[in-house]
Amino acid sequence: MSAPVQNFDIICLQMMNHREDLDSDMKREVTKLVKEVTIFLKSGNSKKVKSQLVEMLPTVFNFRLKAIKWLMKDRDFDLSISIEKIVPEFEELANNTVYASLAESILFALRCNKRVLAALTTNIEQSGQNLANNLAELPPITYQQLLSSFAYVADENAQNWLDFVNNSLLFELIILTTAIIEDSQDINVTKKFITELSSIVAESAQEYVAIAYELGILKRNHISGFDSNEVFDKEFIKEQNQLADFGLQDFAENYY
Repeated sequence: MSAPVQNFDIICLQMMNHREDLDSDMKREVTKLVKEVTIFLKSGNSKKVKSQLVEMLPTVFNFRLKAIKWLMKDRDFDLSISIEKIVPEFEELANNTVYASLAESILFALRCNKRVLAALTTNIEQSGQNLANNLAELPPITYQQLLSSFAYVADENAQNWLDFVNNSLLFELIILTTAIIEDSQDINVTKKFITELSSIVAESAQEYVAIAYELGILKRNHISGFDSNEVFDKEFIKEQNQLADFGLQDFAENYY
């Protein structure tokens, strides 16, 4: 049986939730990240929401790499980076009429993310490599350096890989942002803002999965080609309903 997928695409929320268990350096990094998101939420959202979120992606990327390197070094630190650990939090939030749409969109993004990372882990293991070792050997690199490296790569998939990373950063940021809104007593956001976050995270998850297929991480399995005896799990059914709700049924039919 395969080990649970360790999900480093939701590491920001997990590190914030475990802030008291971190050392002083990582606590400072978490505090800086949360402060930047809080400033954005209190700014009045004068600019387009997505534009402001995109401006913060370098911060999320830089934090993610620092956190991964820190986790890989601190073997005694027990932090299970798994989707199952945070799903109940957003299932409960879905019962709140104010945040229901956003919570459902986040749950949809988490299901997409889980499927992609499970396939990615399997692909890496089948190639004889180890995901944890690969992560531990990551060189120190900033988001700007990442952009520069892709600019000089003569690979037709370079833009796809960059978009793949950016979409994972975007829905991670929205997950963190939602948690901060929920936990804060002095942050007030409009219904329009919540609706925009919901739309952005759903679209980002959709694109993330579509790119995963383009890159060969996931394999296309048209519904019509499924074995008639195959039983669809609850996650699959919920995903189809979620796609339909967002007018993405064509996407569901083409990619699942």
